[in-house]
Amino acid sequence: MQFLAPNSSTRPLIDEAKERIQISNGPETKSIPIYETQPHVYDLPYGMVDYSQIKDASHSYADVFHRFKDPGYFDQFKDTIVIVGFKTPEELFSVAHGQRRYGAEIHANVISDILSDVYVRWLPSSYDLLIVAVMAGLGALVQARFSHLLTTRITIPFTQPPKKFSIPGLLLLLDGVYLMTAFLIYKFELVYILRTHHLFTPFVAYWLTGKMRRRSVLKPIQGLPS
Repeated sequence: MQFLAPNSSTRPLIDEAKERIQISNGPETKSIPIYETQPHVYDLPYGMVDYSQIKDASHSYADVFHRFKDPGYFDQFKDTIVIVGFKTPEELFSVAHGQRRYGAEIHANVISDILSDVYVRWLPSSYDLLIVAVMAGLGALVQARFSHLLTTRITIPFTQPPKKFSIPGLLLLLDGVYLMTAFLIYKFELVYILRTHHLFTPFVAYWLTGKMRRRSVLKPIQGLPS
């Protein structure tokens, strides 16, 4: 539901392709992308503002009602977008960083992000595939050339004959560098690149490369007895 002044030129809308939410104010239109996470379920990656800012900008219904005849009180709402909502348990939602906020507060946050061009952008699919390819290539390279560096071999207890598996320290270091890079990109560019499969890809490539190398070593040369 939209609460707009009769002569307001501001119009919020969602485009038909469901790819952006827009706010149109006369000739100027600003928008923020939305992403389809599941069929008919869309996520809007807004950047959360400090709760103190939202709290300072909030006014209770009782406060507004009791000062309804005070014209000076309403000057603060001139040329602003006012969100009308409820603070009930049904309107309380979990958001990032373990916080909980009311629906009207989330709407106000999103509108602020749109007007100030501050919002979180998700990594395009092409870059996602590129990161997967790079991480897989580095995992295979570590197995092929640097498996002896910073690798810890652990024996699995209660196995006969004893079985061992390797923990490649270089890949743990690689994941650490990736996490730090993802954090810096998010902090300064508001681009969210972190994906769980990015972290697992180098280990899967490391394991597959090692398995293929062992098979090639054990394969007998054609024409010679094995």
